[in-house]
Amino acid sequence: MNNQQGDAFEKMILAGCATYKKRGRALIEKTPEPCKIIKKEAGGRAIVQFQKHEKAQCDFKGVLNDGRAVIFESKATTEKRMNQDRLSSTQFKQLAEYEKMGAVAGVCVLINKTAAFIPFSIWSNMKTIYGRKYITEEEAEVFQVDTPSTIQFLNYVDVNRIVEFIDKQEAFICND
Repeated sequence: MNNQQGDAFEKMILAGCATYKKRGRALIEKTPEPCKIIKKEAGGRAIVQFQKHEKAQCDFKGVLNDGRAVIFESKATTEKRMNQDRLSSTQFKQLAEYEKMGAVAGVCVLINKTAAFIPFSIWSNMKTIYGRKYITEEEAEVFQVDTPSTIQFLNYVDVNRIVEFIDKQEAFICND
């Protein structure tokens, strides 16, 4: 995936955030990338350096109109599958901690042409659920979200399908 495709995906998520804010459904903001100002220039410009040694946090955090926190990472690929290890250990841990506290936590993905919001409870249990540490585009379709020129990551296409899938997985994971 090139940077332009990833940037376009992120812009669609940001547009979704703006839509949710306008409708009073959620206030979700992009987490700034860790960087250091190297040199300030005239006109408010600056030369900055990305801080590779800093552990990147998840891309988006906010609150839903019912008071629950929401946190997610965004990942995109032109491949037909997304590997679990696309999350850094810091991001994985952060999502786990937020989910444990009751937040809506997940990974907003674009796998080839399918936009989906994978709940962290599914993402973190890929090996148990799928027998491997990746999810295919076809499997992600269960978690597909509306994409009317924005990524409506809170609007699943088929909520009943997700509830049924998660109920089956929770029973399977609990019996392990």
